[in-house]
Amino acid sequence: MKKLLCIFALMAMAACGKDDPEPTPSGSIDVTGVSVAPTEVSLVAGETAQLTATVAPGNADDKSVRWSVAPEGIVTVSSTGSVTAVATGQATITVTTTDGNKTATATVTVIDTELHSDLKDGQVLLYKKSTRPKEVPLVFMGDGFTADHMAPDGKYMRVMSARIDAVFKVEPFKTYEDYFTVYIVGVVSNKEGVSIGGELTVDTALGVSLGFVQDNEAILRYANKTPVTGDSGAIIVISNTMNDQQMMCWGLPGDYWKGGGLAVIGMNIDYNENLSARNDYNATLMHEIGHAFGWLGDEYVNDPGRGPTADENNTLNFMHESGRYHNISMTDDPAEVPWAHLIGHPNYSYVGMYEGAEYLGKGRWRSEQNSIMRDQWTSYYFNAISRELIVKKIMKIAGEEYSFEKFVEKDRP
Repeated sequence: MKKLLCIFALMAMAACGKDDPEPTPSGSIDVTGVSVAPTEVSLVAGETAQLTATVAPGNADDKSVRWSVAPEGIVTVSSTGSVTAVATGQATITVTTTDGNKTATATVTVIDTELHSDLKDGQVLLYKKSTRPKEVPLVFMGDGFTADHMAPDGKYMRVMSARIDAVFKVEPFKTYEDYFTVYIVGVVSNKEGVSIGGELTVDTALGVSLGFVQDNEAILRYANKTPVTGDSGAIIVISNTMNDQQMMCWGLPGDYWKGGGLAVIGMNIDYNENLSARNDYNATLMHEIGHAFGWLGDEYVNDPGRGPTADENNTLNFMHESGRYHNISMTDDPAEVPWAHLIGHPNYSYVGMYEGAEYLGKGRWRSEQNSIMRDQWTSYYFNAISRELIVKKIMKIAGEEYSFEKFVEKDRP
């Protein structure tokens, strides 16, 4: 009987231990998470990028991972996280740990550099790419263009190409061209043309009405289709205006999108081609980019006999404090103006004090007699302080240290 009891006891002990989990080896360290860098990548077909997975904790016993991609056909990913762009579109790369199945993701966007068929609504085209480690992005899009305008050699691409090329013929954008990456976003409207007078009478995708009205939510939605992840230079909207009366343009300095401003240009390429004697389109384009990118103020005068009110002085003070309108001063003291360091400099003997700016004939000063911010119709000349402010912005976005000495060395009036 004692023997049978012992056998039953041993069998019971074996049965109890049968489903118990294997004990964790003493001192083993499990994986608690994983991250991937970078988390956003933009490529053109054929380019590659390396993703790096970091397993936590760093002393985990099993830090092995596997990589996957969805949907397939846009990029491929190797067992080491090397990504190769195959076709335009957006894909999600997932890294998964062997221990614990912890995951992290990265988004890869593959964009076109050439247009082989009609540009689609929301499609992003890489027009030019920066050669610098960190790009300065400009995003161009149009309003009032229909599907009939979207062929590779159609009106939309002719307008965008002509306007982008014009930017880099003007200093300092010409000298610093290699810093810029330029995207074109396809925007297809139901109707051709744009509204006027602030009323929305034409069914367009971006809701531009020549009266300082635009659909900001729509503009930002299209801009966010680009792979821009850092600071932006500016968004430039070209509206498909239909006649000589629709020439209103405006620029919004400040943080409209990712640290950059907005310029809306109310003219089209056919207008310029039909009236070839007039060159005001590109001058006005650059004037508005001066607002949107350089955060510059207007230097022209609408009211020659008037000085500023207290409210207008408060507004300019606010602009200065927020980094805007430093090409304009409310003081006539040469030692206190934003361009004081240029006055008397041997390279800038033409810089001084000129009364009349920001629409007022009195109580506002500018640094030179003429500038594109004063003459927005025929001038292609940014004055010295404006060029410096633009270069400072380029350096800031590019993550490079600004040097006045280097600015002077490269400056081309």
